[in-house]
Amino acid sequence: MFRGNAAVIILPLLLMGFIFYGGYHYLNTSDQLTNEELDTVMSLVVEASTSGDKHTINGYWDWKEMPVDGVLGYDYIGVKFVDEEQHSVDPELISGSKLELLHGEQVIYETEGTIVHDGIIFEFPNEVQEHIGYGNKGSFEIVLGSALYSGNEVSISYLHTWEEHGSFSFEHARFSNVNIDIEHWIIERFTTIPTQ
Repeated sequence: MFRGNAAVIILPLLLMGFIFYGGYHYLNTSDQLTNEELDTVMSLVVEASTSGDKHTINGYWDWKEMPVDGVLGYDYIGVKFVDEEQHSVDPELISGSKLELLHGEQVIYETEGTIVHDGIIFEFPNEVQEHIGYGNKGSFEIVLGSALYSGNEVSISYLHTWEEHGSFSFEHARFSNVNIDIEHWIIERFTTIPTQ
């Protein structure tokens, strides 16, 4: 009965088996990123510019991928201004600071930084609300209104956490020696404010 039509039955079954195996293999071997590995793919770019006595520090970050273990908690960006002798600079000379979280090109969250004795700290949420990720992409801008900063070194620390926790209070804007008791990692970038 099936001798003449065996190819018509066997070939579609083989094709369905091959497609099933290929899909199963793809799903099991695709790269899935966790919060702990996020620092390996995250992009953090910092630029400094000068126009007269006004200095601007801009930073941009993008995670590129969302971690499979979800997003939760808060992230922090600390910007420390250091003079040539490695002394802390008076943060009262900061004219303005702004951090924006982005979804595509749309601003979905905005905050100002908190001034500490050696710089400024931004705190922002990591969460997903109605399929929109908060914290995975954003930018910050700090405007300094003094020629005193020309040529100064600036350190930028990005601290990422992925556990539920209350807000942290930091005394220093650089997080390289921070001691917190939850899962986290820190990325640091350094730049120099150009002289005119």
